Amino acid sequence: MYVTVILPLPLRELLSYHVPPVMESQVHVGCRVAVELGGRKVHSGLVIECHDGEAAGLSLRPIASVIDPYPVMTSRQIELWRWIADYYMCSLGEVMLHFLPASMKLELLKDTADELFSLTPGTIGSRRFSQLSKRHDAEPVTGTLPTLTDAQDEAVTLIRKSFDNRRPVLLHGVSGAGKTEIYMHLIAETIQNGGTALLLIPELALSTQLVDRLSAHFANTMTLYNSRSTPATRQAVYNTILHGAGGSLIVGTRSVVALPFERLDLIVIDEEQDAGYRQTDPAPRYNARDAAIMLGHIHKAKTLLSTATPSVESYHNALTGKYNIVTLPVRYNGKRNPKVTVIDRRLIAVKEKREHGYNADTRYLSQYLIRRLGETIAAGEQAILFQNRRGYSSRMECMECGHTPECPHCNVTLTYHKAKARLECHYCGHSVPAPMQCPACGRYTLTTEGIGTENIEEKIAAFLPQACIVRLDADITRSKRTLKETLRKISSHEADIIIGTQMISKGFDFDNIGLVGIINADNLLCFPDFRAAERTFQLLVQTAGRMCRGKSRGELIIQSSHDIGRIVGDVINFDYLSMYNREIGDRLRYLYPPFSRIISITLKHHDLARLEESARHLADECRRLFGNRAGDVAIPMIDRIREQWLRSVTVKIERGANLSRAKSMLRKSLDTLSATHLKGIRISINADL
Repeated sequence: MYVTVILPLPLRELLSYHVPPVMESQVHVGCRVAVELGGRKVHSGLVIECHDGEAAGLSLRPIASVIDPYPVMTSRQIELWRWIADYYMCSLGEVMLHFLPASMKLELLKDTADELFSLTPGTIGSRRFSQLSKRHDAEPVTGTLPTLTDAQDEAVTLIRKSFDNRRPVLLHGVSGAGKTEIYMHLIAETIQNGGTALLLIPELALSTQLVDRLSAHFANTMTLYNSRSTPATRQAVYNTILHGAGGSLIVGTRSVVALPFERLDLIVIDEEQDAGYRQTDPAPRYNARDAAIMLGHIHKAKTLLSTATPSVESYHNALTGKYNIVTLPVRYNGKRNPKVTVIDRRLIAVKEKREHGYNADTRYLSQYLIRRLGETIAAGEQAILFQNRRGYSSRMECMECGHTPECPHCNVTLTYHKAKARLECHYCGHSVPAPMQCPACGRYTLTTEGIGTENIEEKIAAFLPQACIVRLDADITRSKRTLKETLRKISSHEADIIIGTQMISKGFDFDNIGLVGIINADNLLCFPDFRAAERTFQLLVQTAGRMCRGKSRGELIIQSSHDIGRIVGDVINFDYLSMYNREIGDRLRYLYPPFSRIISITLKHHDLARLEESARHLADECRRLFGNRAGDVAIPMIDRIREQWLRSVTVKIERGANLSRAKSMLRKSLDTLSATHLKGIRISINADL
């Protein structure tokens, strides 16, 4: 008997091993076996195939031991893994390395593995299971479900009907429409029928209010899972789901899609358009939203995508019949859209220099915004200020010689964090004390350029010293305690002004917001990405949506120094269709998704000359294979990270073309080039930008 196994390594090919006769009855598809690789290390290999005869005559190594007395993976999990590896052009080993809990990925030096070799088959798995697994028995749903409005009740009825044809359903509901209440009713039905419901969220730290609401109703049946949990916790949850009896709710981030579900009946994808669903590094570079849709297909589960601002791709799928669509255009409390005021930042400096005296503060904060902040606080309401950059300023600069401190490992300037008195790289984490004098000329003429959330907090405090100001950015959310205290201040109305990055647009349910100010819309729209306009619209609408829960209509103030009239016009009217129609026309004209699939190959190497030569060979090969669908060598906006230079080549595969064949051709060419022109070059593939 022979087995084919996956090892948690980036190996292109799967490996086969011989099963000694004494172990044959212990080995099953989905269990782990200890195998030796390279004569030095022992790894846990996941059995995905048992076979007789195909490898007859080959001299294969025997497996060392059987780790599990039972399969730890289901056939449906393996099917999803195969799809992820194939679609996103990575190895099954990389999929295993990413998704399997760390405590299930054995790696020992052979010299330290003697005890393992001497164990009776199955005892390793039994020991670990007894230590880490807790059986989960479903309990009834500990709270009363919220009463639905007529509009919500109608939406639930339409969703149920739409589920009948097994297509995913897109719930397009405006901010504040009460989509969470709809989830809760659908989840409760699933649990009461003995099924498992999965709620996928972009990031746990940004969904604390949603999780708290769900906990109040599903505490006995709800389990959280995310990549930041400890290895022991992740394995305990893994085993709970593997051996569970259904009737539960699983809430998690990206990696939750790979858990060993059995009775999976409902999948809800909250904020389906969120970029947080994309895994960028390391491989597999997948979109968890799309993986969840495939998971639903594999399990024949009902799948619901939900958002106030659908991605262009998802809305296109709905209009073309790939998804069903249910709209919820009415807010829960019947409020109107907020008033939108646009302020041209180019006029701020001219007008306010003449009227108020120009200084560094009025470069970013208009008098109108400051006045409206004061009026909002005086009315007993709260305000949000959005700036998509954390820290104090984007860089330091010497006024005498022009020197700007840069990261020694990345081709970026260092961001100044005043509270820490440090300069930090937001790409590799390099950090140094902020200098008092210029490192180049020695003069005490350093100044700051650009503005971050720390800087805004300081300036607003000077204008409105009576206001209680809090921040919501990555520096705050790193600490659970700090985040919890910040959210407490906001929910208790102790905080008057909330200053944050784009995370404030996601998941938070604030009930007293009367004003939202966008400090600088330019750094959202002026970005070299074909999705920039779509994401700017989504972000502005989602941020403005924080006002939909408050008492007053509210006002959205957008400060910009560029002509973003088309986007602002859509935001003023909260007109998603206008944005979509314009974007879909541009995508068709330039053959961008959803009318194509974009495969991006990024090359990395510490030697720039060597990298550029290799990139030219890759571009030539891609043009040979795909003609004008392949682009030239591109230099990323940040072209050096962690001492590795970067170059990329993209290929567009239009809809209707054989995507699998195109990927296979590209994979074979990359394998060939890796032994010649790309030898020693790190290759990263993003198969669906």
